[in-house]
Amino acid sequence: KMSELEKPVPTDQPLRPLLDDVCKAYPNLTWQIGVPDVTVRADTGMLRQVLMNLTKNALEAGAKKMVITLTENGDPSVTATEVSLYVGNDGMPIPAENRQSLFVPFFTTKRNGSGIGLSLSRRMMIQQGGMLDLADKQQSGCRAGFVLSIFGSLTGENRP
Repeated sequence: KMSELEKPVPTDQPLRPLLDDVCKAYPNLTWQIGVPDVTVRADTGMLRQVLMNLTKNALEAGAKKMVITLTENGDPSVTATEVSLYVGNDGMPIPAENRQSLFVPFFTTKRNGSGIGLSLSRRMMIQQGGMLDLADKQQSGCRAGFVLSIFGSLTGENRP
């Protein structure tokens, strides 16, 4: 029963207010948010849970700073596209030997971890037509990062 997810109820969600809510939940972290006005089609509760899981993991890895920036995939002349968020932190880097297993259910490197956070987060993103992956390359100041992809739209003047 725990592994069953509720069916997502996607709505058009302005991303910035959702990110601001996550920032407020973790006031002891320094936040660097580089996200313009963008609306994504997502289940708000699921998307919030994914962002909270990534933040909680970062804190457990000793992070003091979170970085969330927007990248965009697809044809730049089209306003509806896949929007990708880079969610990085300055906590301990993920060891190379663990990178392959991060999204495997019940895999954990934590003494008291359950190993369901990242696998569940990825499943929530897939159910919404998106994806959660480990970032191939870290942004400046980050030692670990993830790419969260979801369907969305940007106005022309706000494109990265």
